[in-house]
Amino acid sequence: EEGRLAIVSRNSETEYVKVVVPKSESVRILIHDAIAANILFKACSGEEITELVEVFAPSEASAGSTIIRQGDKGEAFYVMERGTIDVYEGDTHRATLH
Repeated sequence: EEGRLAIVSRNSETEYVKVVVPKSESVRILIHDAIAANILFKACSGEEITELVEVFAPSEASAGSTIIRQGDKGEAFYVMERGTIDVYEGDTHRATLH
């Protein structure tokens, strides 16, 4: 069986503790479908995708707020359940996501 190579750097004094976030079946399917189709997760097994879905936590953004800014360190992955998001590159409007 082929596997992925990875390097993980962790502080030896801390251990990862999986926190399962309760969610409805419809939200589980939404997250699963969004990440399973994303190139960032193509190398993940079905079991790994399921683990990721379990730990996704909800996040809300108010109108006019910045969710992610180009050039920022990527520490989160978002799946939009509802609403509208305008995408800008600098001051140029590039897209509206629904």
